[in-house]
Amino acid sequence: MVTTPLEALRADLAANSANPRGMLAVTGYRLAQAARSTLPRPLAKVVELVYAFAWLALLGLELPPHVEAGPGLAIFHTSGIVLNPASKLGSGVTLRQNTTLGALPGPSGEHDMAPVIGDNVDLGASVLIIGPITVGDGAVVGAGAVVTKDVPPGCVARGNPAVVVEGTPPAS
Repeated sequence: MVTTPLEALRADLAANSANPRGMLAVTGYRLAQAARSTLPRPLAKVVELVYAFAWLALLGLELPPHVEAGPGLAIFHTSGIVLNPASKLGSGVTLRQNTTLGALPGPSGEHDMAPVIGDNVDLGASVLIIGPITVGDGAVVGAGAVVTKDVPPGCVARGNPAVVVEGTPPAS
């Protein structure tokens, strides 16, 4: 399903309806994304820089406009969230404070081997996922987990290193 930028923003705002900082975070992110794809490159770069510095200073958040994120992105307690630009997030993803999605160098030497997070994934506080790891649709990653292996769809991962618990995650 293709979503327009406005539809994505509406879904993001709905997902953050009780969270003003999350609403601010996703609004800035979607506006920077739109600027990146519609404005001339020099002007888009200025918008990206202003966004990056403002959101880092105001919210403690590093969510580059290069990150691909589906609609319904929910961000709780924005402080310390760091996402590599090559990260990919599905629809309905929830991020909490101190979550890091980092990348490893790929064959080109660029840090482009980043996590892929499926749809309706809930990442707890202080989750660390570095490298080409996939977290499947509907998975839950518990607070403080260090994910070193793929998490299958519908499973729960917890611990350091994260241990995957097979089965359906509990209803929220």
